[in-house]
Amino acid sequence: MALSVPTQTLYDQLCALPDTVTGEILDGELIANPRPMMGHAVVLRNLLFLLQPYYQARRDNGPSDWIILSEVELHLGADVIVPDLSGWRRARMPAPALDRQSTLCPDWVCEIHSPATRSRDLGVKRRLYRQHGVAWYWMVDPAARSLTCQAADATEWREVVALTEDARGLVPPFDDRPLALGALWDV
Repeated sequence: MALSVPTQTLYDQLCALPDTVTGEILDGELIANPRPMMGHAVVLRNLLFLLQPYYQARRDNGPSDWIILSEVELHLGADVIVPDLSGWRRARMPAPALDRQSTLCPDWVCEIHSPATRSRDLGVKRRLYRQHGVAWYWMVDPAARSLTCQAADATEWREVVALTEDARGLVPPFDDRPLALGALWDV
């Protein structure tokens, strides 16, 4: 008589990963990466500071136009993707849920490249973001001191802005004031 052994789902395996890694399910494959290094955290902190006017509640006019969160577990179809930053227009997400995941595709995502994640950010994750309906994709590369913004059109990603070093520029969808790229690299 054969014993029936329950099988763990990929998501069960993802949830069983230690806190020292970030787990994702991309195209049916469980991926685990070490938590980001401190240089990554510095760029993330600085980027959140620069984007603060877009997501911080306004004292005079009420809520902001955006909800921007870090490391949200996006459940998009069978994929579980964890971008460094995700942003939703408040009209689409009036308030975030109180758990760690969202099934609502963000309007904007940002990935901060590291040697361990760069090829995945530019490959499968970029493709999945487009497939699931993300409108804006930012790629920040601390080693190259660059930021690239791409917009989704009907069939593919289109590069809109590329900034390097200490350049200043308007970067959609947050383009009503220039972004000073040099501020990202400050410790």
